[in-house]
Amino acid sequence: MTFRNETAPYVYTKTMGFSQLDRPTFDKYRLVKEDETPAEPPKKQASTPVADMVTKAEFEAVLGRVSALEADVEKLTAKKPKKKEEQTDE
Repeated sequence: MTFRNETAPYVYTKTMGFSQLDRPTFDKYRLVKEDETPAEPPKKQASTPVADMVTKAEFEAVLGRVSALEADVEKLTAKKPKKKEEQTDE
């Protein structure tokens, strides 16, 4: 069970054991009010130096190579149609 002290910022819990002969345990918790606004503003991540960035032309070249590789993989994994068995004349 949980009990709240209305005159003080405390909450008490009473728990019983599995047996009727076990003694109950009482726990005391202090209530602390938290503000909705964060105490510190979030830190900004370090920006990437311009020298380490990829140009649009370099990106498009890599994108073209990836597209070509995807097409090759698609050709290799495509199921080939089975040849029709030749029918023999009776």
